[in-house]
Amino acid sequence: MGGGGEERLADPDWVLAHFTLAADLTALRGACRFARAGDAVVARYEGLPFPALAFLTDDAGQLASLAGELVSSSELFYLLVNGEQARLAERAFAVQRVDHEYQMRFAGDPARLDPGRAVELGPGDLAQMHTLAAEAELMALEANPFRYGPAFGVWEAGRLAAMGATHLLVPGAAEIGNIGTRLAYRRQGLARQVVAALVRSHAAQSRAVFLMVFQTNRAAVALYEGLGFVHLRPMFLMRCRLKIGTPTRTAR
Repeated sequence: MGGGGEERLADPDWVLAHFTLAADLTALRGACRFARAGDAVVARYEGLPFPALAFLTDDAGQLASLAGELVSSSELFYLLVNGEQARLAERAFAVQRVDHEYQMRFAGDPARLDPGRAVELGPGDLAQMHTLAAEAELMALEANPFRYGPAFGVWEAGRLAAMGATHLLVPGAAEIGNIGTRLAYRRQGLARQVVAALVRSHAAQSRAVFLMVFQTNRAAVALYEGLGFVHLRPMFLMRCRLKIGTPTRTAR
């Protein structure tokens, strides 16, 4: 691999601080388009229902210019970035909305986690997974949620009551996500079982495990803290447009 951050992929701290770009440069590379200028790079991931960008540059003008090669002036796009990147994006783009998240990493002993009745899910469970995702308002469940690692769920009376999946793989680590429980089965510890199963599965492959959670979701933050996750950094989910006058070279 060439420039644009690839040489930094051996640094675990850098990878987690820039995990969306790290994923686009590695596991998601085949589903991305890239715009480059020297060591600067902007990636567009095509695997979600909306454009998702990630970047490496410290120049706002360069960021806007490269993004203009990947999105049109009429498109809304999303960034999930650390604090330094968020400040740069505010200068480069017209920001429509910012949601505040925490990045949390599992720092406990996987052997002490109890997966309870959580079982691994497969393609035959997709319909139930999508139904649960709609009820729990999980917006990022991919068409193939098993592509980068396992998913686990807990069943009640023939229905998938809770689930969680592997959202991304980056060098040395896995992001888990799409963790949700049907309304009728909440506050029964089912999400705890699902997360425990995911952590144990990835730990068996010598992967660190991290996740993203909205800062306002205090119940989920407390759940993850109780399981042994620690706070790494605040992250920012930004919905943006190109600023008026940004040149574009898209053919969409």
